[in-house]
Amino acid sequence: MAGDDLNEPLGMAEAPPDGLRRRKAALLAGSACLAMAILGTGVFLAVENPRAGEPLAIAAIAPLPPAPAMDATPASTIKAAAVPAAETSGTLENGVTVVRVNPGAAPHNNGPLVIKVPDALGMSEVAAADPHLIEMTRYGPLPKIGPDGTRPSDLYARPLVFSGTIRPDAPRIAIYIGGLGLSQNATREAINNMPPAVSLAFAPYSTHLEEFVNQAKAAGHEVLLQIPMEAFGDQPDEPGPHTLRVDAPRAGMIDDLHWLMSRMTGYAGVTNFLGGKFTADKAAMTAMLQETGGRGLVYIDDGTSKRSLEPLLAPQLGVPAARVDVVLDAAPDAAALRAALVRLEAIARGKGTAIGMASGLPANLGAIASFAATLEAKGIALVPITSIASTNPASVATTP
Repeated sequence: MAGDDLNEPLGMAEAPPDGLRRRKAALLAGSACLAMAILGTGVFLAVENPRAGEPLAIAAIAPLPPAPAMDATPASTIKAAAVPAAETSGTLENGVTVVRVNPGAAPHNNGPLVIKVPDALGMSEVAAADPHLIEMTRYGPLPKIGPDGTRPSDLYARPLVFSGTIRPDAPRIAIYIGGLGLSQNATREAINNMPPAVSLAFAPYSTHLEEFVNQAKAAGHEVLLQIPMEAFGDQPDEPGPHTLRVDAPRAGMIDDLHWLMSRMTGYAGVTNFLGGKFTADKAAMTAMLQETGGRGLVYIDDGTSKRSLEPLLAPQLGVPAARVDVVLDAAPDAAALRAALVRLEAIARGKGTAIGMASGLPANLGAIASFAATLEAKGIALVPITSIASTNPASVATTP
C-alpha cells in the first residue's frame, strides 16, 4: 500500500515496581521461535538494539528440564517471585538473563519466555501478551484486568526513564504516531526510526497487525489501538467495518468495540480515529469508556474535536485518560508542522506536560524525529504517553 493511503479513511527516573518490571521484561522473539523454545528445542535469540545495527547479545536457549505445571498460577505469583520453583533460568556473561516459566508443561500451558536485559545495555523492556490479562471471546482475545489486579495499561506501558541530564521535574512531551499498519513502509519507518519513547497507534484493519505490534514493542515503543468512531456529516463516511456509531444499541456498539479490540494484543490503551459525533455523545462515550477502562486500558483523545466529552467523562468514570494538546499535522505542510512542534514545546514548558499527535506520513516522521533529538539538550523529557494519562481532567487540544 502506498504511503499516500495513510491520508485515506482507515477502511526515566521513575522505575516500576520490581514485580511489574520483571513481567514487562518479556521479549517476543516471534511465534516460531517461541514454539521451538516451548517444545524444548535449541533456539538462538538475537537481542537487538533499536538504535544501532548490531546485536547486543546472542543467547543459545538449550532444552530445559521438566518442572511442575503452573497453568492456574495467578499473575501476582509470577510477578512476586524472582525465580519460582517452576522457572528455569540462566545468566549470560553480559548480564542478560533468560528465564522460561513452566518449561515442562504441555506446549499450550507453557508460561512466557522472559529475556531480562540490563538497563546498561540501553534496551527497552517490553512485554509479550500475558495470558492472565486476556479474555478469549468469539472474536478473539480481549484485554482484561488480571486476577491480581494487574492492568494492561501498566504491564504494556513503556517504563518512564530519564537520562542522567534530565531532571525528574523537567517539562515532559509525549508524542504518538497514528494510522500505522496500513502502509508497510511507513509503519516500519515509524517503528525503526522514531525514538522508543514515541508511542505508536495502529489501525485495526492491517493484515499484518500482530506482526507490526510485536516489532514495535520489541523496538521499545508502547502501543495504542485506534478505534474508528462516527464522524459528523461533513467528514468521510465510516472509515471501516465495525465503526462505533451513536445510534447503535449499547449492546451492538459494545459488540463492535469487542471486534475492534480483538484485532491485536499487548496494547496499553485506545485512541479514537475520527469520532467527532461519537465523542460528543454522552451515552455513547460513557459506554465506550466504561468498557475500555473496565478492561484496564487508558484512553487517549486525539484532540481533533473540541466537542469531545472525554475531559468531562473520563475523570467522572475513573478512567485514566489524556487529551492531545497539539495536532501536529493539522495543516499539511512542513512549515505548519514545525510551528506546531514549537507550540508543543511551549505548552510543555508552561504547564509541565504536553501531548502531540501526527499521522505516520514519512514527512511527519522525519520532522518529529529531528525535533525529538533536540529535547534533551533543552532540558525537556520525551516520555511515553501512558505516563501522562491520568484520572485528572485533560488539557484542551490546540489546533491552528
